[in-house]
Amino acid sequence: MGPSRCGSGPAAPLGPHRGRRLRSGIGSARRPLHPFVQTRGHSRLPVNDPPSLRVFELRPPPSVMANPGGMNMQDMFGKMMEMQEKMNAAQDELADKTVTAEAGGGMVKVTANGAQEITGIEIDPEAVDPDDLELLEDLVIAGVNKALEDASDMAQEEMKDSMGGMLPQGMDLSQLGL
Repeated sequence: MGPSRCGSGPAAPLGPHRGRRLRSGIGSARRPLHPFVQTRGHSRLPVNDPPSLRVFELRPPPSVMANPGGMNMQDMFGKMMEMQEKMNAAQDELADKTVTAEAGGGMVKVTANGAQEITGIEIDPEAVDPDDLELLEDLVIAGVNKALEDASDMAQEEMKDSMGGMLPQGMDLSQLGL
C-alpha cells in the first residue's frame, strides 16, 4: 500500500491527478472539451486512462451544419432556377440574331447566327478568278472566321445582359463555353 493522507484512511491513488476531484463540476480533473469536440464511444473513461482509449471527433455544432455559410438553400436554388430560365430564353433569342462579316473589302460576306452557325455566304462575281482560286478560298476562310468571332462576341454580350446582376463578379461566360 502507498502512503496515506494525513496518516489515516485508505491509501491515496498515485497518479498524475493526485489530490484532484474526479467528478465533473467545479474543480473537476477533466478539462472541458472544445465546443466542436465530441467524445464518441467511451465517453465516461476515467481521467487517468491512457489517451489511446479515448476517441474524439471534431464536429461543428448542429446550427453550423444545418445552414453552411449562412446561406438559405431554398433562395439559392430559386436563383439558380431563375438563372437557368433566363439563359435558355437568351439562347433561344440568339438563334434568331445574326451578324455579317466582310473579307476582301466586301468581296465576300458571311452571315452567322447567335448559335454560331453560318447562315449565308455572298461572293462578289469580281472575286471569282479561275486562275486564282486560292485568293477566293482565303477570302471565304477569313470571312467565316470573322463572322464566327462576331457571333461569339454577340452571344457573350447577350448572355451577360440577360443575366443582369446574377453572375458572380468577375465571372467570364467564355469559361463556360457560351
